[in-house]
Amino acid sequence: MCWPMKRLVWLLTLACPLLATLPAAAAGVPSSSPFDYNVGVTYDSWMQSWIAYSREDTVKFVAQDLDKITSHFKMIHTYHDAAVGTSELLVDPGTLGVLTYAKDHPDKGLQVFLGTNEDAATSAKLGSLDYAKKWVQTILLDPMGGSAKSVLSTVKAIGIGNEIDAQGVFNVHDFNAALRNLTEAMREAGLGAIPLTTTIANISHNAPAKAFVDALGSNWQGTWGAKFVFANNFPWMQGKGVDAFKSWYDGAQSEYSSWNLFIGETGYPYQSDPSKGFDHDQKFPSVSGGTGEFTYATDMFNWLGEQYSANNHRTIPTFMFSGFDEPRKQPSVPGCSENHYGLLTASGAPMHDTAGHTLVIPDWVGQRR
Repeated sequence: MCWPMKRLVWLLTLACPLLATLPAAAAGVPSSSPFDYNVGVTYDSWMQSWIAYSREDTVKFVAQDLDKITSHFKMIHTYHDAAVGTSELLVDPGTLGVLTYAKDHPDKGLQVFLGTNEDAATSAKLGSLDYAKKWVQTILLDPMGGSAKSVLSTVKAIGIGNEIDAQGVFNVHDFNAALRNLTEAMREAGLGAIPLTTTIANISHNAPAKAFVDALGSNWQGTWGAKFVFANNFPWMQGKGVDAFKSWYDGAQSEYSSWNLFIGETGYPYQSDPSKGFDHDQKFPSVSGGTGEFTYATDMFNWLGEQYSANNHRTIPTFMFSGFDEPRKQPSVPGCSENHYGLLTASGAPMHDTAGHTLVIPDWVGQRR
């Protein structure tokens, strides 16, 4: 969720007249999920200035963050697989930190939706079966001490690309090849039970999105369980809240009725400067120290909590954006909304707003179903 074009796509989605006519009632909750938890947070390895540090130091910094996150959430969504800036296939330092932490702290029960870099499905990468086999060893097995069992208990889904309908980095042909190659490589490594999926930015009434989802469906394996795909939605961009999110979800789930629709990202910034950064480019509304983030997160937890109570401790699998603020998103524009989605403070305490509200994260969020 880093580029202006994606923001524009979301705005067009939210502006769709269909949203005004759909009911706000909660959609049906998927009957199955690879995750043992219902709600997690996104966690980006570029949150802090770690890229200037050694891999060893980054692993330590990630562990410090995960100590804080796992006090509330046990399910996280990461975004990077391979390290950038090198021709050698190395695991991204932040992802290495996450997997190392899971290996070293099995008592935490951490589960990961591991996303790849945006170019992972290109022909020179997962478009090559040899690369896919090296990828499985380097990105998954090596950080977990070579143990397929440890990988299976931690990595519950792999997302090829992020918001692939909006990125334009690879096409459906590339996506098909990457799915086939990685499926084979995972099976050979004893990891065939881990589902391969993706995240869509604009899933509603969008031909490119449908083409990618159809390709995913044609490659879906029986060992992965019921089909699921992730989609993102941020109704604050039109000054709306959870009711708009419910309407969007109901419509999207109805359109993709043969799929379970999981939430890859949703959130509300506590600050937005419409005169600068992406906010200016996309004419986002102004947000300044108000109660928007507190209200949206609270309403989301309440909505999901209703599902939890009514559906045998199951909700729509949801990743809230994000665990912490991400000041490196737009370091030259401190007021840009991209920097201000954190649900937790630097100390690990739930966020609070200027009105004195402190976010309450329900206990069930960190409990297995």
